[in-house]
Amino acid sequence: MLLVALPFARAHGAMQWPPSWFDAHGATGWAPGGFALGAFWFSNWTFIPGNPTISRDSYLRTFPKGGAFSATPWNAPGTAPLSYPCGVDGGNPIGCPPGAKQDPGSGRQECPGGGWGWGYDALQMEFPDAVSTDWRAGTVVEVAWGIKANHGGGYSYRICKRGENITEACFQRTPLAFDGDTSWIQFQSRSQRVPFRANRTSSGTHPAGSQWTKNPIPACNGADGGDFEPAGDLCAPPYAAGTQFPPPATGLNDSHLYGFGESAYTDPPDDVLAFHWSIVDRLQLPASLSPGDYVLSFRWDCEQTPQIWSTCANIRIE
Repeated sequence: MLLVALPFARAHGAMQWPPSWFDAHGATGWAPGGFALGAFWFSNWTFIPGNPTISRDSYLRTFPKGGAFSATPWNAPGTAPLSYPCGVDGGNPIGCPPGAKQDPGSGRQECPGGGWGWGYDALQMEFPDAVSTDWRAGTVVEVAWGIKANHGGGYSYRICKRGENITEACFQRTPLAFDGDTSWIQFQSRSQRVPFRANRTSSGTHPAGSQWTKNPIPACNGADGGDFEPAGDLCAPPYAAGTQFPPPATGLNDSHLYGFGESAYTDPPDDVLAFHWSIVDRLQLPASLSPGDYVLSFRWDCEQTPQIWSTCANIRIE
C-alpha cells in the first residue's frame, strides 16, 4: 500500500461515526465539521446501468423539482458501478476524460464540475493512525454521517471482513439493515438530538433486498439545489423559493436542516461549513458475523450528480 500526505480538502459528504480512516487517532469524532475529514474521496461520473427503480413521483425522490436526472446513482440504489468502495482522492482515478494528461507539477488534473484526476484509491494507502471501533455481533450500533454539499440521493452501510479482498463485491455480500424507522439529527455541540421518521427502502435496490435510506435534508428548488445562492442554504427568493421536499424537522433555532450547504459564491466555494450537525442511524448487526477485523463502508448514492461518496472505518467484531 502507498503512504502519502495529501493536501486537506473538505468533503461533500462522509461518514463521521465510527471514526473513519481519515480521523487520525479518532481525535475529531463528533466535533463540528468532523465529516469534512473525508476530503474529496468519491467516485465521479458513474451512472446506473439499467432503468430507474425509483419512479419520478416517488416519495424517495430528493430532486423532484430539479430536472431530469434519470441515470444518476439514486435512480436505482446500489446499481451504479463502484470500483473504489472506500473512495478515490479527487473522484477521477484515470483522468477526466479518462486518459487526459496529468499536470507535470502536481501529478493531478483539475476536472470540470469538481474533483481532479489521477488521485489515489484509499484502499492503496496506509492509514497508520486510524482507530478501530469494537462492536459485538447481533447488537444494535450507532453510525453517523454529515453533508458539506447536498446532492440529494440516499445511503447505506456495508461491512467486509479483512482477509478477503476489500472490494465492492465483498461489501455487497453483507449490507447492514437499519434498526427501526427513526433517525436523528445530532447537533455537533452535542447539546441536542432531534428524532425524525426516516424514509427507508429495500425495493429495487442492489444487492436485492439491501436497505437504503433517503437523504433527509432537502436542497433548494432548482437544478443547482441552492449552490448559486450567496449563502447556499437559505432557499429564499430571488434565487430559490422553497425546498425540494419538506425538511425532517422545523422550528429549531439556526438548524439549517435544508439547503445546499456550501455556495459557489464563496472563495473557495467549499470554505464555509453551513451544516453543523450529523445524521445518525442505528444498524442491526447480524448475529452470524464471526469475530475478527472488518471494514465498514458508507456509500452515498447521489441524485443531483453522477457521484458516489464513500468512506471506510475499521471495525473489530467481538
